[in-house]
Amino acid sequence: MLSKIKSEVICMIGGKEYQYKDGLTAYQQIKGKYSISFIYARDNSIVLELNAIQDSSNWEKEYEEQFGEEPSFFN
Repeated sequence: MLSKIKSEVICMIGGKEYQYKDGLTAYQQIKGKYSISFIYARDNSIVLELNAIQDSSNWEKEYEEQFGEEPSFFN
């Protein structure tokens, strides 16, 4: 859907603003890296507040560190 936006798009990531000429350009930069937490209009631009997508490949290690045991798939 983001790629359909023809007006300027501003992406807010960690308090910093990144401007793109349109939604397609923004989409190409953020796809697979960020999820959208908020969308709103400001002046003549669409503003997206983004959160980084967490890498889930280390979730078992993170679980073990947090809970002190290996994850069980049978609980």
